[in-house]
Amino acid sequence: AHYARAARLARTPEALTNAANLAWKSGDYRTALRMGEERVARAREEEDPNALSYALDRYATFLQWSGRLAEAEELFREALQIDKDTIGEAHPAYAARLNNLALVLRARGDLAEAERLFRQALEIDKATIGEAHPDHAIGLNNLAGVLLARGDLVEAERLFRQALEIDRAALGEAHPGYATDLNNLAHVLETRGDLAAAERMYREALKIDRAALGEAHPQYANHAINLANLLAQTGRPEEAGPLFEAGLKVREAALGDGHPDTVMAREALAAFREGEAEAEG
Repeated sequence: AHYARAARLARTPEALTNAANLAWKSGDYRTALRMGEERVARAREEEDPNALSYALDRYATFLQWSGRLAEAEELFREALQIDKDTIGEAHPAYAARLNNLALVLRARGDLAEAERLFRQALEIDKATIGEAHPDHAIGLNNLAGVLLARGDLVEAERLFRQALEIDRAALGEAHPGYATDLNNLAHVLETRGDLAAAERMYREALKIDRAALGEAHPQYANHAINLANLLAQTGRPEEAGPLFEAGLKVREAALGDGHPDTVMAREALAAFREGEAEAEG
């Protein structure tokens, strides 16, 4: 609230950056987009390339989460080129840009190139911030996600567990980042057939989200839908139904009706209801 008020009173680059980042973390993606776009416009008028690179990176992240992948990729590539020309390719910020570009490429289906960039970013992080840093855990999660998509479940699980332990030590077990780690590991365990362990982790992640972010946050919705899918698979529709409905409601409010994640949640709920109708029939 204070950041938003500061940005209203004086739309300085710093105030816009802080307000946009906090809006995004709070799940208010529309506000983050609006402020992020304004921050980029201001940064293009300045003479600080590092400020422009950061502004581009943040706005591109907001665009990515809003489903505007082509626009996000273009801005990530621009930020990456600025960093290459200024701070160089051995800097942690350059690694962060590589990670973000790779996330867009993964979302667009280019898994091979995404994996290459994730591995490059991890090597930079190892040499700079070290392997106990939460940003290194983010890189491990990202690479593991690609490996999971490519079918390498064993290596994906190993990296997810490594990220979980880093964040347990660095952030603690009440942090939303730790909840994300739990959710990611649960997903690979579910894929491998260990449904009991997966359910336990999904529930723990959801409990952390509820306390740290609240039930109106998109991360809570994501994890609620994951747990709902597992419950539906294991024959517990009375628990799965409310979670599907809650997840869809949050995505509609935060992302809009046409966002790919909202569409996916709506289709998942429809399939669930259809299966329930067939079971009753």
